[in-house]
Amino acid sequence: MTEAAITMRIPAQTRFVGVARVTAASLAADLGFSVDGIDDVVAGVNELVAMLIEWAEDNGCQTMALQFTLTDDELRADVHVEDADRVPASPEPDILDDLARRILDRVVDEYHIDGPSGWVRRGLQTP
Repeated sequence: MTEAAITMRIPAQTRFVGVARVTAASLAADLGFSVDGIDDVVAGVNELVAMLIEWAEDNGCQTMALQFTLTDDELRADVHVEDADRVPASPEPDILDDLARRILDRVVDEYHIDGPSGWVRRGLQTP
């Protein structure tokens, strides 16, 4: 199995969600995803990054780290609000609303969101 990882940092601002989408689309195309598969990857990454940017903005955080991991047959995007450790600890509300949950359930194979971090995974051959 071949694995490659691409790591990037972006400002935690909504205008930079497009950077994550374009990167996800390019990597999915490189892996050989179908057009529909690329759209699904982009939608999943968009939902994840948008939710975490909203969390970051609500908590005064400035920077996000993204890591795209590619294997022979899947793409995974891990996203973390880098300066989240300066936010006072409190019980994390569920930041995943019903619409976002339905979108992620439809477009990715697996996902997990926990406060200032999350990931989505989509296989090349999703039924």
